[in-house]
Amino acid sequence: MSGIMYRGRVASKIRWDFEELPLKTEDANLVLNLIYPEYVEVETNIDPLLGHYIKTFYSNNTPATCMTIDEETGVALWNGISFPLIER
Repeated sequence: MSGIMYRGRVASKIRWDFEELPLKTEDANLVLNLIYPEYVEVETNIDPLLGHYIKTFYSNNTPATCMTIDEETGVALWNGISFPLIER
Protein backbone atom coordinates (compact mmCIF):
# COMPACT_ATOMS: atom_id res chain seq x y z
CA MET A 1 0.00 0.00 0.00
CA SER A 2 1.78 3.08 -1.25
CA GLY A 3 -0.79 5.72 -0.25
CA ILE A 4 -0.67 7.34 -3.71
CA MET A 5 -3.76 9.44 -4.45
CA TYR A 6 -5.22 9.34 -7.96
CA ARG A 7 -7.31 12.10 -9.42
CA GLY A 8 -9.49 11.89 -12.51
CA ARG A 9 -10.02 15.45 -13.77
CA VAL A 10 -13.38 15.80 -15.49
CA ALA A 11 -12.94 19.40 -16.66
CA SER A 12 -10.99 22.54 -15.95
CA LYS A 13 -13.10 25.72 -16.01
CA ILE A 14 -12.09 29.36 -15.92
CA ARG A 15 -13.61 31.34 -13.03
CA TRP A 16 -13.17 35.04 -12.45
CA ASP A 17 -14.46 36.68 -9.29
CA PHE A 18 -15.41 40.36 -9.40
CA GLU A 19 -16.09 42.80 -6.60
CA GLU A 20 -17.21 46.25 -7.65
CA LEU A 21 -16.43 49.51 -5.93
CA PRO A 22 -19.46 51.51 -4.75
CA LEU A 23 -21.52 52.44 -7.83
CA LYS A 24 -24.23 54.98 -8.58
CA THR A 25 -27.61 53.44 -9.44
CA GLU A 26 -27.19 53.92 -13.20
CA ASP A 27 -23.75 52.25 -13.18
CA ALA A 28 -24.93 49.41 -10.92
CA ASN A 29 -27.88 48.90 -13.28
CA LEU A 30 -25.53 48.69 -16.28
CA VAL A 31 -23.24 46.10 -14.64
CA LEU A 32 -26.09 43.94 -13.33
CA ASN A 33 -27.92 43.97 -16.68
CA LEU A 34 -24.75 42.95 -18.52
CA ILE A 35 -24.46 39.75 -16.48
CA TYR A 36 -28.21 39.12 -16.07
CA PRO A 37 -28.65 36.77 -19.08
CA GLU A 38 -28.23 33.06 -18.37
CA TYR A 39 -25.06 33.03 -20.48
CA VAL A 40 -22.85 35.92 -21.56
CA GLU A 41 -20.10 35.98 -24.16
CA VAL A 42 -16.85 37.54 -22.91
CA GLU A 43 -13.90 38.64 -25.02
CA THR A 44 -10.66 39.34 -23.23
CA ASN A 45 -6.96 39.72 -23.85
CA ILE A 46 -5.86 39.88 -20.21
CA ASP A 47 -6.19 36.24 -19.14
CA PRO A 48 -2.83 35.28 -17.61
CA LEU A 49 -3.08 31.68 -18.80
CA LEU A 50 -4.75 31.83 -22.21
CA GLY A 51 -4.24 35.42 -23.39
CA HIS A 52 -6.88 36.49 -25.94
CA TYR A 53 -10.10 34.50 -26.31
CA ILE A 54 -13.87 34.67 -26.57
CA LYS A 55 -15.78 32.28 -24.29
CA THR A 56 -19.25 31.84 -22.87
CA PHE A 57 -19.68 32.34 -19.13
CA TYR A 58 -22.49 32.24 -16.60
CA SER A 59 -22.95 33.89 -13.24
CA ASN A 60 -25.21 33.39 -10.27
CA ASN A 61 -26.53 35.65 -7.51
CA THR A 62 -25.46 39.27 -7.63
CA PRO A 63 -25.92 40.84 -4.21
CA ALA A 64 -26.13 44.62 -3.88
CA THR A 65 -26.73 46.81 -0.84
CA CYS A 66 -27.80 50.44 -0.96
CA MET A 67 -24.98 51.99 1.05
CA THR A 68 -26.09 55.61 1.15
CA ILE A 69 -28.36 58.17 -0.48
CA ASP A 70 -27.20 61.75 -0.85
CA GLU A 71 -29.91 63.87 0.80
CA GLU A 72 -29.37 66.83 -1.55
CA THR A 73 -29.14 65.06 -4.89
CA GLY A 74 -30.99 61.81 -4.13
CA VAL A 75 -28.13 59.84 -5.71
CA ALA A 76 -27.82 56.34 -4.27
CA LEU A 77 -24.52 54.47 -3.94
CA TRP A 78 -24.64 50.68 -4.15
CA ASN A 79 -22.05 48.57 -2.35
CA GLY A 80 -21.31 44.85 -2.14
CA ILE A 81 -21.87 44.05 -5.81
CA SER A 82 -19.83 40.92 -6.38
CA PHE A 83 -20.21 38.03 -8.79
CA PRO A 84 -18.31 35.20 -10.42
CA LEU A 85 -18.05 34.56 -14.13
CA ILE A 86 -17.70 30.82 -14.67
CA GLU A 87 -16.85 29.24 -18.01
CA ARG A 88 -19.68 27.25 -19.51
